[in-house]
Amino acid sequence: MILSLVLAVLATQAQGAPQAAARQVRWTPFDGVALSVNQDVLTMRSLTRDLVRWRCENPDANEAQQRAVEGELVRERVKTLLRTQGGEDMGIAEDVVERRVRDNMDRIQARQNGWVGMSKFLESRDLTTAELKVLLRSQMLGELWEDSITGKGPGTGQRVVVDRYVRPGRLQFLHREALAKDESLMALGGTPERVRIQQIVLDPAKLGGLEPARALAESLRQQHAAGTSFDQLVSEHSTQPDNRGMGEYETSRLVRIEPALGEFLARAQPDEVSSPIVGARGVLRVVKLLERAPRTAPAFADLGVQKKLTDQDTSATDTRRLGRAYDRRMQSSWVWPPEFSKRAE
Repeated sequence: MILSLVLAVLATQAQGAPQAAARQVRWTPFDGVALSVNQDVLTMRSLTRDLVRWRCENPDANEAQQRAVEGELVRERVKTLLRTQGGEDMGIAEDVVERRVRDNMDRIQARQNGWVGMSKFLESRDLTTAELKVLLRSQMLGELWEDSITGKGPGTGQRVVVDRYVRPGRLQFLHREALAKDESLMALGGTPERVRIQQIVLDPAKLGGLEPARALAESLRQQHAAGTSFDQLVSEHSTQPDNRGMGEYETSRLVRIEPALGEFLARAQPDEVSSPIVGARGVLRVVKLLERAPRTAPAFADLGVQKKLTDQDTSATDTRRLGRAYDRRMQSSWVWPPEFSKRAE
């Protein structure tokens, strides 16, 4: 009797086995490793989070723009890991780091008016509390390393390790260099020379060639000298009569675009009209100089100018120092996959 009961139970279990095997297994997705730099790992979620946000903000971006943004994100991620590792290598005590992270967390929570606001803040950025702590820790260590490289902050010995002082003699040199270029002149608050001109533009292809166009241009010049309004000549003959042929330009930029205008603009006085000038695209121009705004250069004695020169030179020096520091860390680092090391350069 007992044997019969055991056999019945075994038969029942055998019949139910195929049904148990037929049940579907629920797979739990794990975040894959996207990038590894030395001992630190970057997951797919953290790598793609900013890219997804960028795509939402730029729905019309093409594939080439997306690839460019993805490459920039990879570079920044690699630099962030290298920067954090540099801060760790400086030997700051971990309990000091933890206290700074907790303090920053408390400040964020206070700004968000408590934990409810904090939760909404984290949700809006697709972050967890643990991830925010990691970001804050990375930010603090990274800033410590960068400040020590540039000299903005003290090193582990509590002293500034790189001189960032800009000498007065170098300031004078930078001022002379800045005045020589319009772009740097404008950065200091100066203005390059500007001219306002009016022009008659003739197309030789529509007039039977260059010589007939030159003869017409000379005739229009003489008509203006005889008293005919330049506005009238523009409206009747110019292929570009918009705004009565007037325009205001930086002299140096205009000469780069139309080199033939350089000789006329260098010596012309207001209301003077040029001889026919062959333009860069084969057109013929008769140009009238209406007004010339002289170049203005800020004086070196201006303390604001000296501060701008100091800030520009210091920023350029910091960028060079950081570039060399990142190069050294990249050369001595292990990056996986290896193609990311090239994209991060």
